[in-house]
Amino acid sequence: MTPITAILPVDLQIQKNSPPDLDTPGTATASQRLRKTIKRHEEDNGPDFSKACRLGGGEPVRIGLSKRKRDRIRMKEISAGSDHAYGDLNIQMTAYDVCLVEHFAQYVHKLCNRFSIRVIESYAMPTKTTEVMLVQEQGSRLYLDAVLTTHQRVVQISGLSSTFAPVLLEVIQSNQPEGVHLLVKEKSILVSCPHENVSTKFLAPYTSFCRIHQKSILCIDISSGGGLGVSSSTDGTMKVWQAANGEIRRLLEGHVYDVNCCRFFPSGLVVLSGGMDAQLKIWSAEDASCVVTFKGHKGGILDTAIVDRGRNVISSSRDGTARLWDCGKSACLGVVADCGSPVNGIALGVADNTINLGSPEKAPSEREIGTEGKILLLAREDKKLQGVGLQSRQPVFLFIGSDAFNCCTFLSSIYLLAGTQDGNIYQLDVRNTKAPVQIIHRSGAPVLCLLPYRDGFIASQGDGTCFIIQQDLDHVIDLTEADCDPVYKVATWEKQVYTCCRDGMVRRYQLSDL
Repeated sequence: MTPITAILPVDLQIQKNSPPDLDTPGTATASQRLRKTIKRHEEDNGPDFSKACRLGGGEPVRIGLSKRKRDRIRMKEISAGSDHAYGDLNIQMTAYDVCLVEHFAQYVHKLCNRFSIRVIESYAMPTKTTEVMLVQEQGSRLYLDAVLTTHQRVVQISGLSSTFAPVLLEVIQSNQPEGVHLLVKEKSILVSCPHENVSTKFLAPYTSFCRIHQKSILCIDISSGGGLGVSSSTDGTMKVWQAANGEIRRLLEGHVYDVNCCRFFPSGLVVLSGGMDAQLKIWSAEDASCVVTFKGHKGGILDTAIVDRGRNVISSSRDGTARLWDCGKSACLGVVADCGSPVNGIALGVADNTINLGSPEKAPSEREIGTEGKILLLAREDKKLQGVGLQSRQPVFLFIGSDAFNCCTFLSSIYLLAGTQDGNIYQLDVRNTKAPVQIIHRSGAPVLCLLPYRDGFIASQGDGTCFIIQQDLDHVIDLTEADCDPVYKVATWEKQVYTCCRDGMVRRYQLSDL
């Protein structure tokens, strides 16, 4: 996408139904129009409204009156007892005339600059071409009559208060040229209570991919470079796709029944997957070939982990075991834990030096690479969260929760998180697991995924909620649009968050302001 960097001079008018000159009767400057709009809004919202919309000086921007009546873009009302603000707004302009849409986009950009409204970026979307076919008067043969090319420009702005947003959008819309379609998307809304110092930011997806799979998506991961994604679905497929646009690159075929889990190796070119067929497979993302198949589990594989660079991998299964595998020889190096209950999720971390991981009963195999000093978390169906020394195979702790544990992750070498079927998120200190550090409970829906992110974590639940909590629990970011469908898995790359959902959608969120 090519950014729009050019800014129109004050004198330059929008071509094709552009605003007339300032001296033409029936025209007004931007400041005049804004103040007139402010006065009208002030009558509805009180005298404090004008203070929130006070403008700076400078040369006026030339704006013409609309030639036809247009419906106003209505914003959500402010909630009682809270401050309501818009984090990001995407103003999207579409037209068949590339000059017209580009000039109007530059006009919007300049208007924002004039009133000190932060423009995150201005860019051009890929063009869309539509072929118009006609049927001959005699016969049924089609022939090409015309080709229509649609041009799109987007100006993304941030930092608008709920009082000033309707004014700005009304001015932009009232000067919309004929032939340009205007669409405003609210990418984020911030609701805060300043007196309590709490806030929640609701963030809409930056983009969504609906054509990767046809049914529920069970698992998702993004490569270390951020270029590729891999996902598995109840439609029986596992696919590698472009993370930028969702374009499918490879179809990984070989599992029988559903693929429960998939993830990239650190190289970003190899994929590890586990399925209901009790098989663990390694794939090349370059040519979709299956290079290794591990067999040994007696039940479906539910989760996997990769040790260091990937010479060893770990799997957990419905058969109640967690196994360590040697990728080079396609062999099982041993059973790390036998729980007697399905192991729904696992997480591997480096243990703090103060934690006693135990000693192995026999010397580790020379094929074990990078297992020393590691602790493996086991989220069990029997309401137990267990820690095991990876190399020693010795239990480190056992914590009993309120319901079946679905997932777990490390926040650091000391702190960990685990989510249960009844919606509890337990934070534990590995050095003392007798009582949790804290219990976070947002709803009674099952906690399906936990992922560390910066100085906090991301959690998804079975009621469609997906949220980001930093160290300060008073400020939360809610990732929206799942609409009550379970969000099964979350993956991140830098400032981008990807989610997969029962509705078959992959959603990408841009956390530019976090």
